[in-house]
Amino acid sequence: VPHSITQLKQLEYLYLHKTRVSGSIPADIGQMKQLKQLYLSSTQMSGTLPDSLGALVSLDHLMLDTTKFEGPVPDISNLTQLVVLSLHDTLVTGGVPHINGNFKNLYLARNRLTGAIPDSMCGLTGYMEVDLSGNRLSALPNCSMKVRRFIAQSNRISIVPPAFWEGQGIEVQYLDLSNNSLTFASVQGIGENFGDLYTLKLSHNPLGCSVGDLFDMLVKVEDISDFSCSNCSISGSIEKAFTSLAFDRLFFVQLDLSSNPQLYGALNIGSDDNPFSG
Repeated sequence: VPHSITQLKQLEYLYLHKTRVSGSIPADIGQMKQLKQLYLSSTQMSGTLPDSLGALVSLDHLMLDTTKFEGPVPDISNLTQLVVLSLHDTLVTGGVPHINGNFKNLYLARNRLTGAIPDSMCGLTGYMEVDLSGNRLSALPNCSMKVRRFIAQSNRISIVPPAFWEGQGIEVQYLDLSNNSLTFASVQGIGENFGDLYTLKLSHNPLGCSVGDLFDMLVKVEDISDFSCSNCSISGSIEKAFTSLAFDRLFFVQLDLSSNPQLYGALNIGSDDNPFSG
């Protein structure tokens, strides 16, 4: 991208995605105060992201994914008009950026981000998808989420503060925490505050619990219909767990407990009293 493009002070929309454009973002791009949408995704661009990106206060779409940008994400907390940030499949490092404003979609998957997910994430409201999968993150935020879809699979998350499960006004409908380092103690706090949750994915976590305890946890989330916990070190009699289960409070459409070799017992799928539908 030529440095001279920053002289286009009245430019509001710049679309260069899916081209062979290369180079880096000009360090003084922050001069383009009228810029509302910047699309540089799926290009050959590289280098570090300039701090002046945080001065583009009119920006509502920032699309930088599928590039070779590297280094930390600059401070974008002043971009209160930003609705979509797409920075997946790059080489960026450091922590998840603190964000404010009217975000609807945040895509930071498959990067090299580390540390805890910041509490600023909990200030996001309304319909929104947050995808932080495929990084090296270690902890969920110390507050409750109000986004509809939250995806943090394939990280190194082992810490879940109690506040993540206990807050009021939780609107999460789809929660994917699979392929992390979660134990049953870290997830058993999920309860009635997640009343809108219909999909919960916990596969490939070392939960290390009995199937009875697992079902007791799920009963607290009455609307859940899709649950997966494949390869979760679950043990015990599935027959006994189903016999004692309150079927009138669980209506699974999909249940995946595969690759848990310590599960045993007969399963009478043909019974009229079972938690499956569809």
